[in-house]
Amino acid sequence: RRLGFPGATVLIVGDRPAPTAPDTPSFHYTPFATIKHSSLFINLELENAGVDERKLAWVNAASLHGERTPSSVLDHDWKLIIALGDAAQRWVNSGGKQCIKITHPAYHKRFKSREVYPLVSILKECNG
Repeated sequence: RRLGFPGATVLIVGDRPAPTAPDTPSFHYTPFATIKHSSLFINLELENAGVDERKLAWVNAASLHGERTPSSVLDHDWKLIIALGDAAQRWVNSGGKQCIKITHPAYHKRFKSREVYPLVSILKECNG
C-alpha cells in the first residue's frame, strides 16, 4: 500500500495515534488529521513554514492499541525518513532502516515551545 501522496519522498514516522483519535485502519495512515494534540501542532508548523505536504508521507509505528505497523512500509525508496521520538526511531531501526530522529511534538510543545520545531528546518533543508 502506498502511503501519502503519489509524489511523496519523505516518510515521517510518529509513535501512535492519540487516545482520542478515531479507531479506524484508514486513520492510522492519515497525516496530521486531528484538530488537536501533536497532529495539530505539526499541521500548523508546516502550514506556517510553507512546507509542501504533497511530498510527505506519514505512518505511525503502532496503532492506537499498540499493534506494530508492518515494516514493509519502510521498503519504499524514501529520500529521507524522520522519526518523531524514541519509539518511532526504534521501529524504523528494527525495520533495518536509518532515520533522523527529532523530539516528539508533545515534548517540543512542552519544553521547547519558543524554538522552531526541527521538523520544519529539516524539511526545508532537504526540499521536502
